[in-house]
Amino acid sequence: MRYPLLLVLILSTSTYAQSLQQSRWINGKIRAVSEDIESITVQNLRSGLATVTDSRGNFRIQVALGDTLVLSAVQFKTKRVVYDESFSGVTNIEIPMETFVNELKGVTLQPYDLSGRLSTDLDSLATEGPPTASSLGLPNANIYIPTKNERMLYEATTGGGLIPLNPLLNALTGRTKELKNQVRLERKNRTLDLIIKRYEQLLFEDQLGIKKEDIRRFLYFCEADSLFTSTLEKKDEILFYEFLKSKSLQFNSL
Repeated sequence: MRYPLLLVLILSTSTYAQSLQQSRWINGKIRAVSEDIESITVQNLRSGLATVTDSRGNFRIQVALGDTLVLSAVQFKTKRVVYDESFSGVTNIEIPMETFVNELKGVTLQPYDLSGRLSTDLDSLATEGPPTASSLGLPNANIYIPTKNERMLYEATTGGGLIPLNPLLNALTGRTKELKNQVRLERKNRTLDLIIKRYEQLLFEDQLGIKKEDIRRFLYFCEADSLFTSTLEKKDEILFYEFLKSKSLQFNSL
């Protein structure tokens, strides 16, 4: 009766060894003529993991054979590197980057062209919101870079082979559950920070009667309500404000 258990252990050990061979951490370094080699985005297209280079152009990312790394920054041409058989056993790589030069076909300058009448000139000006990475068309502007906890959770729940041992061990030890709770708390705090930024301190104090030191505690109180998430997801500012107003009456009465 012990043979099936022994067979499972042998298969698990073999699978774990295969997963270690399939995926590994590598250290990379950018080589370029430009000295501005910081904050270059490095993304693994298969896994979705991404990171950025430090001030010396160094980065660290997890890859497996066949993965494609995409390196991009405003000052460089986008670079693709396939981690193929030629990198077998290599954990340190150096990647050359080519400077990007934006050549304009032609520009017509009309620096003034004003009438001198303030009301007329203001009407003729095109008013737009502040420039963003997306509006400027920067490469990979919409790529989401996972947080440290999200990367740790991904590593704890993935693995290759017939019986992935890494996810099994993390589930048994409770590490996966702990990481999920950390990611959930991190995302909740990020949502609350966005709400505080959107409505500003004056609205909480003047309109809702919430003191500055109680704002985050008030939002935790709101978040405990089952209607909080569904109301927020509707993206109706007036509806969400009315929800906050009703919760503020309950909060201030406590």
